[in-house]
Amino acid sequence: MTPNPESVLPDVTVLEALQTMHEYKFLSLPVCESDGTVVGLVDVMDLILGVGGAAGWRSIFSSIDENCNDDDNESLNDSQLTGGYLNDLNSSNFGGSTVPSLKSKRPLKAKKEERKIVERPVSKLRPKKPLIKSSEETILEVAKFLSQKRGDAALLTDASGGLAGIITDNDI
Repeated sequence: MTPNPESVLPDVTVLEALQTMHEYKFLSLPVCESDGTVVGLVDVMDLILGVGGAAGWRSIFSSIDENCNDDDNESLNDSQLTGGYLNDLNSSNFGGSTVPSLKSKRPLKAKKEERKIVERPVSKLRPKKPLIKSSEETILEVAKFLSQKRGDAALLTDASGGLAGIITDNDI
């Protein structure tokens, strides 16, 4: 179990949530209101599909092929690998640190619809209803509950209903 896990607000962008998951090496991330009320749970695949739009995660990398010459495949820069997203969002705040602006010209320019996809809040993904149990439950009870519901993560709440922890199938 992870006590007092990191969580995100519903208005956090999908890209910021992915950054948080990458930074802390999470596969699931609770979505909570500012008062601590649990709204939902997103997993890494929800977020990757959210960033990639209808075409899925492949659309993030699709423009790499368009800008790579057969002679110059070894000189891919960060802008090409991210589809230009990080440069377009160079003033965005990611978990307290600002993404540095790269002054070099980038070969890819994010389209208006790509920018909309990247700026989509987590709440627009309709986070799945979380499996919630009391923090007073035993690990065995939570494991049985996860098995019955075929879930991969359960949020544990304290007596007041606030987020107290998360337990995932990796913990068990």
